Amino acid sequence: MNHMPRETWLDFIRGTLAPEERDVCDAHLAEDCASCFELYLEALEELAEELPEPDAASLQASVMEQWDIEHLSVAPAIVGQIGSRRHRLLWLQHPLFHYGAAAAITMLLMSSGAFQFLLGSVSAAVEQAPPDSTRPASEMEPYSVRWMEKTVGLLDRIEPKRERGDNR
Repeated sequence: MNHMPRETWLDFIRGTLAPEERDVCDAHLAEDCASCFELYLEALEELAEELPEPDAASLQASVMEQWDIEHLSVAPAIVGQIGSRRHRLLWLQHPLFHYGAAAAITMLLMSSGAFQFLLGSVSAAVEQAPPDSTRPASEMEPYSVRWMEKTVGLLDRIEPKRERGDNR
């Protein structure tokens, strides 16, 4: 491998090399020659004060233009993936999906015998319970009726506060 001297790298950075020599230096940097890259960095540090400040706006515009060129062909595929993911999420959040999943789980539990097992243990508990005359009336009401009464009572207590404008 033919290494470039320090003076060549200084001329390369200043832009005073002939186009053919410049291409050779570019190719040499692209070959990942560590010693020449080290010389190039030293020359760059030495000439740092002579180099003009880059225009941030034009640099940003050129980088974004290059980005658009390189990623233009990839963008439609990515947008398609994002769109299908969003469509999939909306579909999973739809109530009909939830009802279908609940129905499928119910059918699975029914076919596996889980409900019969639960029904058998409830029947055994009912058979061992004392007669209805010794139980209080509140225990004779179904749980769903008791929960409904408690919920209605809670809502009745909350509603007057809303009418007064009190949100606590």
